Amino acid sequence: AGAAAPGLAAGGAGSALGLGSPSQPAAAVCISEFSPASLMLNGALRINPWSKEKTSATVARALAMEASERDARSGKDLEYVRTRTAEAWALAVCTDIKRGRRSDAAQWTAVGFGLNVRMVGMALHFQPLNTAAVTKAYRASEHRLVFLDWGGTLIPLDLPFYDSRTDAAAAGGDQGAAAAAAQQSLLPPATLATLTALAEDKCNFLMVLSGLAREKVDEAFGASKAIACAAEHGFWYRVKPGLLPGDGTDGGWRSHHAHRPMTWYDVAHAILKVYTQRTAGSYVKAKGAALTWKYDDADPEFGAMQAKELHHHLSSVLSAWNDVAVHTGKGYLEVQPRDVNKGTMVDYMCTKLTEARGASPDFILCIGDDSADEFMFSALQARYGADPSVALFTCTVGRKPSSASFYLPDHERVNELLTSLRTQTAGMAKFHSVGGNLAAMAAEAGILDEGSSGLMQPPPGSALASGHKRSSAEVSRQFR
Repeated sequence: AGAAAPGLAAGGAGSALGLGSPSQPAAAVCISEFSPASLMLNGALRINPWSKEKTSATVARALAMEASERDARSGKDLEYVRTRTAEAWALAVCTDIKRGRRSDAAQWTAVGFGLNVRMVGMALHFQPLNTAAVTKAYRASEHRLVFLDWGGTLIPLDLPFYDSRTDAAAAGGDQGAAAAAAQQSLLPPATLATLTALAEDKCNFLMVLSGLAREKVDEAFGASKAIACAAEHGFWYRVKPGLLPGDGTDGGWRSHHAHRPMTWYDVAHAILKVYTQRTAGSYVKAKGAALTWKYDDADPEFGAMQAKELHHHLSSVLSAWNDVAVHTGKGYLEVQPRDVNKGTMVDYMCTKLTEARGASPDFILCIGDDSADEFMFSALQARYGADPSVALFTCTVGRKPSSASFYLPDHERVNELLTSLRTQTAGMAKFHSVGGNLAAMAAEAGILDEGSSGLMQPPPGSALASGHKRSSAEVSRQFR
């Protein structure tokens, strides 16, 4: 049955032509999850034929299913079969087969245990991030850029604040306790302190980029004006007052896309509402110029398949708008303007900072964890990947296929790396302070002119006489 077209594969759905009639009631459909038709017939119960226990449990569920549920499931499959030809079904199956082909330019690794094993392909150059190399490059640089994702990178993803309904529910209960718990889940104080310390270094520019709304970003990072932030994948951004020429001095949220036409918005929203009704546990969230369909609370397999079908549906319908893109991430699908993503925001910041400082950066660290962050990695690789004067580190969180050059296992390792860089910043500040004191001591000894920028020769015959003039940094090293 799995090798046939959907109308033939779903015997129950075929019986559903007399949907709801007493003489021919709708039947429940059990179908192998390895069958091509299982990707299309969302009303069917999927089984793993290699698991006797799960197969028997699913068959028992089908036999005991209420008539109303059978009608609803069969109606969903019948709608699919009626509105699509066998040719369209065959094309979808062939497309899936083509996507499943292994790339020869990737290293394939088995992930999982038992029946849940899957093959994951990664680029041959993909390797763990060498934190010692990052620290060494950080110390040797003077113009540093640090771009960080928020959820899944600085904090774990399994937190309630990602669901907007959590806030609404909390409002009806103990608001004080809910607010305190939410604030703690947004960002641990130690992490915020580390980011602030790095951002306050005059050699650093640090930006946190998130797909969440700017109100949520302000809740977590609003206490630190030194940290630059981008919300809604770069639709909104804010930086330290006066940092970028022409961007104002108030340090508030700004956008280059606030007045663009949004004729596609209502069309996409109507489609998302339909899939929300089909998928229990999903919901739609509107934020700025983007629409997000979240399915974290839906059945994982069914939600992923619905997201795949929704992606295809939206891409087809919205093809009339050339400036709209559909992206998928961990537990969500998002529709937004094509040029609004983290990659364009990072590229814009690199351009503006180079203009403001009069020099290109010599150290860039970019860390993210999902598909929305791939735009950052690609943009930085295209801009600085071939420049030997720039120490570029693009890193994804978790070992998975990515356009990043390196990976770290989890958000805890990311925070350890940032803490290490903060220590380097504090150490260099202390060294420069000591260097200034040593320069003053050298001036008293007649080695360096303290009152001017000019240098003095050491007294003739002194042990420090070397026949050339030395800077304060050289004197500091001599004393050390």
